[in-house]
Amino acid sequence: MTWVPLLLTDPSPNLRLLVLRELLNRPNNDNEVQELFNFRNLTLHDYYEEVKRWIGFKRHLTPLLRWFLRKFFIRKSEYYKKYK
Repeated sequence: MTWVPLLLTDPSPNLRLLVLRELLNRPNNDNEVQELFNFRNLTLHDYYEEVKRWIGFKRHLTPLLRWFLRKFFIRKSEYYKKYK
């Protein structure tokens, strides 16, 4: 039994790159190896900007919904009804 198929199913791109290069002896100019090399081409600042764009207006909507959701769940709580 070989461990290569099991290792290739792991979601970690670093482990996949290691398996492809070291165990399967793929060259650095292979398409899949190149894709994994370019996997981390963003800086931390780029990542924060991407998250900010993804969250967008939801950041402002959350405080407005918090009050309604809290009241809704308190009304549904049997423990809170027994407490009152």
